[in-house]
Amino acid sequence: MYLNRLGPHAHVQRPRLIILDLSLPRLDGRDFLDVLKKNTRFRSIPVIVLTGSENFRDMQKSRELGVDDYVVKPKTNQELIELIASFGHWLAGSSSEIPKLS
Repeated sequence: MYLNRLGPHAHVQRPRLIILDLSLPRLDGRDFLDVLKKNTRFRSIPVIVLTGSENFRDMQKSRELGVDDYVVKPKTNQELIELIASFGHWLAGSSSEIPKLS
């Protein structure tokens, strides 16, 4: 509903970046990615897969489905902070301010 801007989400902006885990509770992340990238309204939204899977087949399938980046979840809080800070380049040029981490 959110991406389609239906109901209470009718006036929200579409996301400028989607960070996707492959292991979602109701819908597999690969299935979501497939649906997302087949829809012309959403195809241009960059998608970063952030997952615990280091499986080459997961990485290859994600690339085939059109992800913009595939990142294995960091092991420490510091690595996570640095990773989140690096997402800013996906948002560059946007009219919204990019939050800074301290």
